[in-house]
Amino acid sequence: MDLLHSAGFVSYVTELINQQHIPGLAIAIIHNDQIASAGYGHASLDPETPCTADTLFDIASSAKSLTAAAVGLLVDDNDMFPDMQYDAVMSTLLPEDFVMSGEGYTEGVTVEDILSHRSGMPSHDDSYMTVRAAKPDNARSITRNLRNLPVAAPIRSKYIYCNMMYTVATHLVEVKSGQDFGTFLEERFFKPLDMASTTLQPSSARSKGFESRMATGYTWKRANSTYHGLENPDCPEGQGAGSVISSVNDFIKFVKAFMNCEDPINKNVYEGLVRLRSFVNPNPGRRKRHTSPVAYAAGLDIYFYKGHMVVGHNGVFSGFGSRFFFLPDFSFGAVIMGNSDGANGVATTLVQKLIDDLLGVTDERPHDSKSKAIRPVEIRGPKPQAEAKDANPMSKNQGKKEKKKQEKKTQAKKSQGIQKGQVNEQRPKRNTPQPPTMPLSAYAGNYWNPGYHNLLVQIRDDALFIDATDRSMGFTLKFEHVSDDRKFDAHLTDWLDGSDDIVKAEFVIEDAQVTRLGLQLEEMLKEMIWFKKKDGVRSGAARVQNPLFRGVGASCALML
Repeated sequence: MDLLHSAGFVSYVTELINQQHIPGLAIAIIHNDQIASAGYGHASLDPETPCTADTLFDIASSAKSLTAAAVGLLVDDNDMFPDMQYDAVMSTLLPEDFVMSGEGYTEGVTVEDILSHRSGMPSHDDSYMTVRAAKPDNARSITRNLRNLPVAAPIRSKYIYCNMMYTVATHLVEVKSGQDFGTFLEERFFKPLDMASTTLQPSSARSKGFESRMATGYTWKRANSTYHGLENPDCPEGQGAGSVISSVNDFIKFVKAFMNCEDPINKNVYEGLVRLRSFVNPNPGRRKRHTSPVAYAAGLDIYFYKGHMVVGHNGVFSGFGSRFFFLPDFSFGAVIMGNSDGANGVATTLVQKLIDDLLGVTDERPHDSKSKAIRPVEIRGPKPQAEAKDANPMSKNQGKKEKKKQEKKTQAKKSQGIQKGQVNEQRPKRNTPQPPTMPLSAYAGNYWNPGYHNLLVQIRDDALFIDATDRSMGFTLKFEHVSDDRKFDAHLTDWLDGSDDIVKAEFVIEDAQVTRLGLQLEEMLKEMIWFKKKDGVRSGAARVQNPLFRGVGASCALML
């Protein structure tokens, strides 16, 4: 257990985090009930603050394990909650709130369906509203909005990662227990396990006097080779999917209790949570050597490596990354947290190294800090699943995001007729954009979709523009005309990191009036998300000259 403080390991981790632009990283290891922990680098760069094993991080989607465990405690309590079973239909448990679109979903989706990402509901991550919105979302409003969102696949037909369903699970816990979710976690997990520094939402950590221990999240700006510090706001619309603040010294206590079936996790709760329910990708094109396809249980991803079960989850949030795992066969596990979203990729590499060292594996590729293995790999859980190329389904988030961008760039080239040297005569070249014949003021105004709420189309710098930074994953859209006064390319800019994607956009024009706007906001759906223009509203016609990014706080980009 002296590994974490050995000169060789310290040098190895330091090289990894420097190479991947991660200011700080913390690790805790448990083996046969003995715990060791350490911190590396900096929790904050201004002022410089050392990262320790007690530094507090946003653990992002690693928190899904707590949400599933909370449901598991209710399922296990047949005296108090006899109707709470994994196969119970959600609409019978939440008859007033849980309604899904599509025939058979309301009557068919069960508790374990929402916990194992097999409800058929895609992410719809751009639909929920943060605390900055005029009407912020909470767990109940997220649940009640399901009825307004289209589904993407039949129930239990495929794994489709959906953050919202974990927020729905917290609403279920709140309704059944009569407690708000933060109080439930505090009384059922944090206090019994002496996780005194762990809270739901950053504001709770600050109110308890932990602000000096909270890490600052960072992104790395390649353009000028600098770190950009990020705020970490409360995300009540994302509770259950993330929004837990913890340290490796605290969270390893939860891992220990889980792995050893210690109170409050008894054997029945454990077995209910680790039951395999869906495969992330049942037919992966490539897999790591000696590694099974990845399955999802309840708030846990599970795979087998050299015949041994590996249980865990990871999280990626704007400025933070985390991963925990354990091998029941060896009573061995670890928690890794860092203050950059790239920390997830490094955590994946460190997990593999720790497991190989445990198993005495010497015939695999060395864990070189320059290896491609340290790059963040695919899955941002909420996005549609590509081939699972890594034994950690949630760590694939970043790679999937990059793949998404590349696909959109390719599509943009196709839309311009620049594909293998061929020119598509139906769409003009990018270097000779054709303005619409209709005045931009004809498009401006408020557009409404029941599931995605209001979007205000404005005019900014002689282009159509939407400010959607009131969303949990805030963005802006700048429109570029393609053809027919109807088809546009909308440049979707993540307002936090400035990354740019191209989204298909289309206006419907009837009797010389713009009546609807379609946006390709959900990748799992073939159809666009359609917004109806509100009659008589022209407030968006005002010309907006504000800077692209307004000082409105940070984004709640739950990832995985």
